[in-house]
Amino acid sequence: MIRTSPFMHLLFVMFLVLGITSCKDDKDPVVPDNSPIINSIAPDSGPKGTVVTITGSKFSADPAAVQVYFNEVQASVISTSANEIVVVVPAKAGTGKVRVVVGTDSGTGPVFNFVYTVSVSTFTGLGVAGFADGDASVAKFNFPRGMAIDQLDNIYVADELNQRIRIVAPNGTVTTFCGSGLAGHSDGTPAVAKFNSPYDVAYDGINNYIYVADKGNHCLRRLSISGYATTAAGIPGSAGYVDGPGTSARLNSPTGVAVEGELASVYIADAGNHCIREHNYLEILSTFAGSTVSGQQDGIGASAKFSAPADIDWDTAGYLYVTDKVNHNIRRISMSKEVTTVAGIGIAGYQDGDGFQALFNGPEGISAINGGLVVADVVNQRIRGIDAMLKVTSLAGDGTQGWGDGTGAVAKFKNPGGVVRDSNGDYFIADTGNHLIRKLTID
Repeated sequence: MIRTSPFMHLLFVMFLVLGITSCKDDKDPVVPDNSPIINSIAPDSGPKGTVVTITGSKFSADPAAVQVYFNEVQASVISTSANEIVVVVPAKAGTGKVRVVVGTDSGTGPVFNFVYTVSVSTFTGLGVAGFADGDASVAKFNFPRGMAIDQLDNIYVADELNQRIRIVAPNGTVTTFCGSGLAGHSDGTPAVAKFNSPYDVAYDGINNYIYVADKGNHCLRRLSISGYATTAAGIPGSAGYVDGPGTSARLNSPTGVAVEGELASVYIADAGNHCIREHNYLEILSTFAGSTVSGQQDGIGASAKFSAPADIDWDTAGYLYVTDKVNHNIRRISMSKEVTTVAGIGIAGYQDGDGFQALFNGPEGISAINGGLVVADVVNQRIRGIDAMLKVTSLAGDGTQGWGDGTGAVAKFKNPGGVVRDSNGDYFIADTGNHLIRKLTID
């Protein structure tokens, strides 16, 4: 038998009591879950401005405490109660889940299928061929073609038959940036410089240059921020196909130009040579994809074939998109020069649908961003959209030539050309045959 002293017995009791106490202290209090619960939304689809009723629980009767988001775009709250919230769908929300925030608690509900509203308005121009600078109501163009946009949302326009490069300010005011108005070729100051059917422009935001696809001169021109013109590649008036240093290289009726942001290399849709050319920072012109043989073939580099590629644009993922005009389709080129067809089947026509079911007819202008494309489908007199899943839809235009502002198919175009997108997400269309710049808003 082991004897224990009174002291040891007391010590054992103290440890026992402390152990029991500590066990009681380790228990955390139960925190109630106050996250709002969404049971249903009605309706579950619609355009901007749709009034939606959200039913559920753990909401609040205080509207100031409630926030609602459609695809993470905040909505306007009309009324709230503990079990119901009434809101207005915001513009440009897109399809996505509905989220309710009450105080610091958040709950996510079903998907709301957003229906975009496309509206077309006349942004600038009088609508008759001519030349005039001034505000939107008096300015005149003569077959405006490709366009580019800078960080301040100034739009540069290749005004083909005016033989000038114009600037459209964000308020619609038009000024002449470069060009004497006489067809020909000469470098120099804005009033001295000459172009011959300038067809497209691109903005180099790194070096503050404007590049011009000078189609009739078979040249790539470079303009300083002050408008001083130089010839970057090609021999004026001499069509041909030669790679090499810029001023000894040759182009054939270039119609599209785009600048790759990080390297500031210039890419050219060399329509007459049926290929895409690259003009790098060393002033060397090379062939990026395609050969001088017209055709339709996917592949890498020179194994790919185009037929009069019209316009090009880089997206934010590092792909160069091409409107392959005579092939009536849209092509994509990776940085490794792999060419694939993303929409169109190589025959002229009109049809929406998945990429390889859709039909185009002479597509030209293209704007690429965030996996989506907007294309000027010239002969179809429509503006088409291609989403990240390569589904083609008609955004605006009814297929007949004309002029008319309005939503969707109510709007009319006459041979729409260039397309650019501003910092607000609005698109601008060079309505070539109407001698106008139109604004296309998707919200």
